[in-house]
Amino acid sequence: MPPAGSAASSSRLPPALNIIALSSFAASLSTRALDPVLPRIADDFSVTITTAAGLAAVTAFTFAVVQPAIGALGDLFGKARLMIICLALLGFANLLGALSSSFAVLFVCRILAGIGAGGVFPVALGLAADLVTVDRRQIAIGRVLGGSMAGNLLGASAS
Repeated sequence: MPPAGSAASSSRLPPALNIIALSSFAASLSTRALDPVLPRIADDFSVTITTAAGLAAVTAFTFAVVQPAIGALGDLFGKARLMIICLALLGFANLLGALSSSFAVLFVCRILAGIGAGGVFPVALGLAADLVTVDRRQIAIGRVLGGSMAGNLLGASAS
C-alpha cells in the first residue's frame, strides 16, 4: 500500500465527486423527462400541445436564467449548502408536479424545478473544481459534465 502522500493516492478523485456527478445527472434528467409526455399532459389537462410545450420552455428558461445568480450565491453562502437547497427544491417541485391536478400548478412546479435544476449545475461545477487540485480539475469537471449529459440523454428515454 503506497504512503499517504504518494502519487498513487493523490491521483484518486474524491468520492464526493461521484455524488456531485449524480446530482448533476438527476437535475438534467428532471429537466428533460417531461418532453416526450407533453402530448399526454395536453390530453390530461385539456390544453393544446402548444400550451403543454410551454412547460418545457419555462423549465429551460428558468434553468438558464438562474445560473449566473446561483453561481454567485454559491460563493456567498457555501456551495454544498446551496446544492442541497437546490436539490430539495427540485425534488419538492417534481413531487408536487406529479401530484398536481391543475395545469397552472404544474406550470409553477416546472418553474421551481427549472430553478432547482439550474442551480445544481453551476454549483456542481464549482464544487468539483474546489475538491481537486488544478492538475485533476479537467477530469473532475468532465465527470460532472458526463453525469449531466447522461441525464439529458436518458431523460427522454426514461420518461
